[in-house]
Amino acid sequence: MRYTAPLGRFLRRARVRRRIGWRGTLLILAALAAGGALLLNAQFRPVAQAVSRSYVSGVMSQAIQAGIAAELAEDPVAYGDIITMEVGPEGYVTALESNMAAVNLLKARLIQRSAQSLEELSEWDLRIPTGTLTGLDLLSGLGPGVEVRFVSLSWVTGEFTSQFSQAGLNQTLHRVMLELEAQALILLPGGQETVTVADQVCLAETVIVGPIPEFWLGTQG
Repeated sequence: MRYTAPLGRFLRRARVRRRIGWRGTLLILAALAAGGALLLNAQFRPVAQAVSRSYVSGVMSQAIQAGIAAELAEDPVAYGDIITMEVGPEGYVTALESNMAAVNLLKARLIQRSAQSLEELSEWDLRIPTGTLTGLDLLSGLGPGVEVRFVSLSWVTGEFTSQFSQAGLNQTLHRVMLELEAQALILLPGGQETVTVADQVCLAETVIVGPIPEFWLGTQG
């Protein structure tokens, strides 16, 4: 069938517009997909990094607890090893004194053991399920694992503290606590991150009958 010149030119333009239309549509869809991916990445990455830091903090805390438990199992510590009680004429404890030599030695041992346990994390295969990285409870634990690498341990510090709490009528529970803080460099899906974890361990405790005594940390050399 032959077309007149005006009709032929119209049909040719229509075919060109259709070709341009499909190409333009594909370009628009590609641009939207790329923009959506960038937007999803921008929204997903902070969540993934926060979840990863929380996950690694939990692993580090477990490593610290396990290291201290192992050290105390090998060389147990009794309350009397680090605290001396002074008893008054009425039979009540009037003062508590810490044996600083024993305290400092114990602190050094536990910090060293904690650091050793944390450094061993570099040999672990730490993987976080992709579902967990979304931060959604429904997807937690699902999907393939994303590797998280423990790069290096920055530092571990520790300080002793005392806690007094009521244990009953005219009774006080005294606990000797070790507060530990550790910082490490890890490699997360979004890059390197510094993770700091704080933990607290009860080393010894006893129940004191009578009024709460005064407590001087470090008065005995």
